[in-house]
Amino acid sequence: MDIDFEELLRVEMEDFDWTLKEIGIPKELFQECWQSIGERDRLQDQFNELCKEDETLTDESPAVLELNKLLDSANTRYERLANACPDVSYVCFNALSLSYSELQTALDYDLIGKIKALISAAEFRGTASTFGKAFKAVAQAELDKPRRNILSKAGAKGALVRLQPYAELKRWALEKGGKLGASKDVARRLAAQLPAHLADVSKEPERLIYDALRTSAKPD
Repeated sequence: MDIDFEELLRVEMEDFDWTLKEIGIPKELFQECWQSIGERDRLQDQFNELCKEDETLTDESPAVLELNKLLDSANTRYERLANACPDVSYVCFNALSLSYSELQTALDYDLIGKIKALISAAEFRGTASTFGKAFKAVAQAELDKPRRNILSKAGAKGALVRLQPYAELKRWALEKGGKLGASKDVARRLAAQLPAHLADVSKEPERLIYDALRTSAKPD
């Protein structure tokens, strides 16, 4: 069976762009800065390992100066992205970066590699969508937990309250369209039938409904 991976990649890229729009991240800015997200973590790990291996290093050591220079560059690019999207958590940015990385190299692999790359890209994108704006408080609290060793219960409760309308919309979509299949046409029809109290839950209700239907349709 022939598989048109270029078409699959095109569709996944469209879904990725839709996710950026849904979360509120400018596409051009993300494309300029996305690599900085992984670079920050990688360089910080290198810095930590370097310090463990050589305790005589100082701030003026050539290796330290070089790593700090690279870190400053990565941080500057990441801060451009974070400052432009203050309501988006690091968890969301990181998942989008991993997804986009898979899409950039998906066609470079063999058959199995292509399939795995596209699946990984979709899974990371799904994570990003889940940890979008509405999940910022919970996501950031979990990310900061190792550093602060504390979780803000008030923030978590607030996030859960904000998420209730999303959960209700998804339940409604599954009740109305769970047996109709996970297609964009079904999502579009359901989005046009939203009851009044759910009409303003999301700026992209069609996308939210489509993701709910696709998740429900996946085999256990």
